[in-house]
Amino acid sequence: FLQNYFTNMKGINYLGGWYDNKKREYFFKIPFVNKLINQIVQPEFFTGFNQNLKKKLAYLLKKNSDKLSLLSNDHLSIIPSYSSAKRLKQIFPNGKILLILRKQQDLIFSLYRYRGHYLRYAAEPYFRRFISFDSWVTRIIKNYYMKSGAHRDKTWEGDYLRVIDSSLLVSNFEKFFGKKNIHILLYEEMIKDPDAFLKKLSTILKIDCSVLKNKLKTNEINKSFSFNHIKFLYYKDKILGKLTITKKIFFLKPLAKIIYKFLENKNNLFASNFFTKKQLKEIKKIYSKKNNILDKRYNLSLKKYGYFTSSK
Repeated sequence: FLQNYFTNMKGINYLGGWYDNKKREYFFKIPFVNKLINQIVQPEFFTGFNQNLKKKLAYLLKKNSDKLSLLSNDHLSIIPSYSSAKRLKQIFPNGKILLILRKQQDLIFSLYRYRGHYLRYAAEPYFRRFISFDSWVTRIIKNYYMKSGAHRDKTWEGDYLRVIDSSLLVSNFEKFFGKKNIHILLYEEMIKDPDAFLKKLSTILKIDCSVLKNKLKTNEINKSFSFNHIKFLYYKDKILGKLTITKKIFFLKPLAKIIYKFLENKNNLFASNFFTKKQLKEIKKIYSKKNNILDKRYNLSLKKYGYFTSSK
């Protein structure tokens, strides 16, 4: 969400991208910076950083030295954080890091609603077939405990429990940038106490961010399907497979739109209601101690916002 407004804020030299809700795709203000980021996100396609692009970046930072140069890119938190932090340090040796965390159980539920509910990497006839929430969660837990790297699913959807390990993420960025250069905010505070969140963000960026308060209430970026919408698609897939009726019988399209709009208005808010007790126990086992350590190290009040923490 914040990416969409950094680009127009006074005092910020924004280097990242933003998401267009209508076109449902990302755009980048400075394309060559995105090319550099791709060399971090997809290192297997490069032998090293493009030195000409690094020089262009250095010139751009110097030219805008009177502003705060700010880069935001979701993919930097999806790839293994050690590699991400190490390579970012090579581009921004004096950089500071701002991480916005969200509790793991909600992230899992959100990803399922966004794209975990269908098979993206399967061959036909299984490509884009729907899977249940229970099956998907069981699968990513099993994948997390599969220690042999050669046999694990390393896609970010399959390896999602590693991706959302906040403690691992923070500790790896600490290794390269140092604790004093790491700042952490909570997504839950942004939703429940936007004044406190924006005050902290303003302090970190040294820019007045209070102008974003009204936008926090009215904007949703990368909105996921409601759980009821996905259940409908799941049963439709079971009965009809990948057959798209509205393409065969065009006059059913308006009816389909009405059904989907109704299902979106019947959204489900509490992620924990959809996990089995066994799944919640496993997820808590994975994260509670790590969250405790992170909480004490950065004074985050994670328990207050419903993060898994241990009593010890």
